[in-house]
Amino acid sequence: MFKRNVVIDIKVNEKVVKAYIYRDGDFETVYPFMHQPIEICYDEHGYEQIKEIKKLEKTIRFCPEKSGEYFMECYDENDCIIQTKKFNVVDSSAQSRLKIDRGEAWKDDGTYFLPIGINLTYPDSFKESKGVEFKTNDKVVFLGLKQYESWIKRCAGNGVNLIRIWGGSSYFTPDKVELGEYDYKQFSKLDKVFEIANKYKVRIKLTIEKLRHFVSIPQNIVVEGQAIEGSNLFDFYHTYQGEIVTDSAWINERRYRNLWLLKLREYQLRYACNPALYAIEFWNEMNNYGHGSVNMEELNDWNCCMAENARKLFPNALILNSFGSLDCSQVAKLYESFRFELFDWFQFHSYLDQGAGYKEVCENPIEAIKKSSSLLKEQAMKNNQKLFLAETGAVNDCHSGPFRYYMYDNDGLIFVDCVYTPLFLGCIGAGNIWHWGNQYVGAKNLYKYFKPLSLLVSGIDFSKEKFAPLDLSDKQVYCFVLKGETQYLAFIRNKEWNWKNTLRDGKNGKIINGQIEFDAVKAETLQTIKIWNEEHNLVYLENNTLLNLKKLERGILLKGTVRKDG
Repeated sequence: MFKRNVVIDIKVNEKVVKAYIYRDGDFETVYPFMHQPIEICYDEHGYEQIKEIKKLEKTIRFCPEKSGEYFMECYDENDCIIQTKKFNVVDSSAQSRLKIDRGEAWKDDGTYFLPIGINLTYPDSFKESKGVEFKTNDKVVFLGLKQYESWIKRCAGNGVNLIRIWGGSSYFTPDKVELGEYDYKQFSKLDKVFEIANKYKVRIKLTIEKLRHFVSIPQNIVVEGQAIEGSNLFDFYHTYQGEIVTDSAWINERRYRNLWLLKLREYQLRYACNPALYAIEFWNEMNNYGHGSVNMEELNDWNCCMAENARKLFPNALILNSFGSLDCSQVAKLYESFRFELFDWFQFHSYLDQGAGYKEVCENPIEAIKKSSSLLKEQAMKNNQKLFLAETGAVNDCHSGPFRYYMYDNDGLIFVDCVYTPLFLGCIGAGNIWHWGNQYVGAKNLYKYFKPLSLLVSGIDFSKEKFAPLDLSDKQVYCFVLKGETQYLAFIRNKEWNWKNTLRDGKNGKIINGQIEFDAVKAETLQTIKIWNEEHNLVYLENNTLLNLKKLERGILLKGTVRKDG
């Protein structure tokens, strides 16, 4: 017996090419794929071992959205029925597929889905010990799926509802050296992440590629015929029909485009029906593809072709693509010339980076995000798109590593600024911070700072409120407000309590007692939500026009109703 909204795998005859699944006169056509059963175990160190336990099995995957009696007919290439099956589906409390319309989403009960996400792109990796002091060998090992379960459980428990996974990372990639050949156990591993996501009712944005450059000479050891990574973790060596693949050929030639669509089809057969799938993202920072050998016209042509095809393959998911950090005028020009209108959101990446070209990006995360969103706002409005901060955080100069002051940020100052700010600037959802599990979010256990934002937006239908952003900041505080039809939301941050003063210089910021002109909000009521529980901030309205701040330390969230005359 199967359950509603829970994925069903049915092994079928090797000659099956399609199946019809019937219920109460309705039917759905599904197609088989090759499934590799695996066994997952962990050694004494906790390192993950993945083993193939059976031969490849031709499998039909289906996710019933209604309870009742189902009937399946399987057909061979001659359109003859060669296998049938009856099965019952009972009700369940499993998460259902989201209803997506023009970049926004709703649950089946009508609840608005506002993405509060994080980049959990791949698990931490470790070099295996040689058994000699201080020495390691070339074998890379992972904590793997157990680590994912730990991360997702903690994220979901604090209000996170979206995670980003890199299908092109070495842990997940199905690609072998010869393009078009797959290591099917890699898909089975990804299946397990989808199972974990559904268990904790979290959605997945699946990024297909991270590739930047095809190298001409293998630079690493071949492992089980998988794609060989070059010295740069974004560079790969691939062949096809006896030829070494190049950047220009791959993006321009029809044969390679067809190959990529076949790869996308492999993902579609496995995950298009999965309730956890929220978005398909073609690429991580595609502007970096080709190391300068591929021009924007070629990128746009490829994306125009692929976006159209992807929508047919994944009609119930967002279709997205991304560019790199918007940190200088040269990158801004790339954003302007790329056809983001082909996609459901206008995504951008923004990090605090003291090696950046824009001075605001060097200053602090809030100024960096303000700069990026101001540059893109007009273009997004012209495209009738929502802005979405898909990657954020802080890095050492020119993305040379995770930020050196992460080690001191026990209170999540950088985290809060990166995650909260974009929502109040009019973006759809929270900023999706880069995890850096063993150095920042995980190591500092900062997941709890998702919860105040999750509480703030709970129960609000952003599509009905039509929130408009207001910036009421002054010299002492950032004050960002979303004013809606019936409610308002606000984020207040003490400007002195920034990373330079507190993390770099080891000083506390000045406690603020003051007022903010709040008449533009037309506030009727006020509720405070603490970000930092140990603080004793006092915030109240005076004559519905002034916001009084008493003993404001780092910051606070506000919400309330607006006056009907507002």
